Amino acid sequence: MKKRVFRYFFDFTDGQEKWLNEMAAKGWRLVKCGQLTYDFERCEPGEYEYAVEFVADKSYAKSRDYKAFLESMGYKTFYKNVYVGIFFGIKWRPWGEGAGQIATAPGSLRKELIIVEKKNDGKSFELHTDLTDLLTLYRKIRMAYFWYAGGMFAFALLLLFYAVRTNSLYMALGAALFGALGFLWLIPGLKTSQKVRKLKEEAETNEIRSAIRKEKSIEIDRLIWHSHSSRIPCIRDMVCSRRAARPLLGPGNDRIRLGQPLERKVYRIERSQAAAFVPEGRHSSIYDRNHYKIGRIGPFHHGSGRNGVL
Repeated sequence: MKKRVFRYFFDFTDGQEKWLNEMAAKGWRLVKCGQLTYDFERCEPGEYEYAVEFVADKSYAKSRDYKAFLESMGYKTFYKNVYVGIFFGIKWRPWGEGAGQIATAPGSLRKELIIVEKKNDGKSFELHTDLTDLLTLYRKIRMAYFWYAGGMFAFALLLLFYAVRTNSLYMALGAALFGALGFLWLIPGLKTSQKVRKLKEEAETNEIRSAIRKEKSIEIDRLIWHSHSSRIPCIRDMVCSRRAARPLLGPGNDRIRLGQPLERKVYRIERSQAAAFVPEGRHSSIYDRNHYKIGRIGPFHHGSGRNGVL
C-alpha cells in the first residue's frame, strides 16, 4: 500500500524531521520525495527513523560526496528542496562556505537538504555529536531562516510602498501575503536562535570544565612528583577515620586495630591505590594515577606527626 502526501515545511530541519519520524511511527516509510510531495509505502510501525541534514552551505560536489558517504555507511538518502519552483541560473547563499555560497540550477539549487533514513536498531540516531560542529551547523541554519524571512519582508515592504502610491488593493494583498510568509520563516529562525544559545552555553560550560580538569591534572602531577621526592607527606603514610576512608578502600586495603571503639579504628590508604590528594575546602580529594577521583578524606593524621584538616 502506498500513499502521497502534499506538504511544505517552513521549519525545514527540525519540523520536517519530526513529521517524518511520526509517519514512520505510524507505519509509513518514505520512498520518494518531490518539491511538495512525499511518497510513502507501508512498513512496520517504528521500523525506520529519519534525520534531516542541512547541506545548503556546501558546494554541489561536496554535498554529493557527503551523500555518497552516508550511503556507504548503510543509510538511505533523499535530496530535498527548500526553494520551490523552476529555477535556472545562479543564486547567492551568504551562509555557505567557499563554492557553497553559489547555488546553480541545474546543480545544488533545490538540493538544500538530505533526508537520511536508518533502520531502527534501538541505538541513538545522531549524525553530529561534537558541540562545535553542531553550533556551526545551527548558526548557518539560523542565518538561512533569517535570510529567507528578510527576503519576504523586503518584498512585502516594496509591494506595500506601491500599494500606498497606486492605491491598489492587489498590491496590498500581495504585501500581506509576503509578510505572512516572512513570519513563517522567522518563527523557526527564532527557535533555532534559542538552540544556538543553549549550545553556546553548553560549549562554554564544557570549556570551563575542561580547563578546571586540566588545571587539576597539572596539580595532581605536581603532587605525585612531590610525593616521590618526599617534599610533601607520602599518601602511603597517611591514615584517616573509617567514615572518611570508606569510599577509598577495597578488599585487603583496610588495616583494623581490633578491640578499639569504632571511631578510633583507622584505615591506611595504600599507595598502590591512591596517587595524590588535592585540597578542596574542608576535605581533600583522593586521585589515582590516571587522575580519576576515587574518594575524599576529612581530618587526617600523618605518620610523621603532622596533623590537620586539608
